[in-house]
Amino acid sequence: MNDIGGTKQESGDGKTPRSQVTHRSGSINSLSVSHTPFQAVTIARLDTDRSHAITGEAARVYFQLSGPPPLGWSYIFTTIWQTTAYPAKGQAGVENDALWIDCVPEEVVKHHFGRLTAAVQQANQQYGQKAQQQAFQEGQQAQADTVLRAKLEAVSRTLYPAPNLSESRCEPGSFFGRMFRGRLKR
Repeated sequence: MNDIGGTKQESGDGKTPRSQVTHRSGSINSLSVSHTPFQAVTIARLDTDRSHAITGEAARVYFQLSGPPPLGWSYIFTTIWQTTAYPAKGQAGVENDALWIDCVPEEVVKHHFGRLTAAVQQANQQYGQKAQQQAFQEGQQAQADTVLRAKLEAVSRTLYPAPNLSESRCEPGSFFGRMFRGRLKR
């Protein structure tokens, strides 16, 4: 286990692909990638309307994110949070475009917010790296597919040569040419 509270992680490089689909618990192995650059997710504000009491003094405190995280990002965040250890740590997760933590509200500033922010930054970094790797692999696969198609087209031309199109169907020596010529002579 690690404590990411005191560490500072750099966010994604802004050049990695981003998913168009959001999901609460996506798999890291199936990142959905498009050609839109990944926009690092940040905590935008405390969502007081969404936050609610759960038991005794504890509450589920919601933080609005800068936008919906891409598919797979929530899984990465949850994995990072599970390996984070500190005395007052509460359960945390991602729900649509919000991050939540179960805790005593008075402890948010002192114990949780810095660690949540660090976990978000670390999730951005890991997601950016995974998305970049996947985009690279997809590019290599597309290039390999193009080479394969060219080879298969060459094989196809060898097996099934194109007919000689210079012969017109109505040429005098062709079937239709002979029929047509025969009708003209009558």
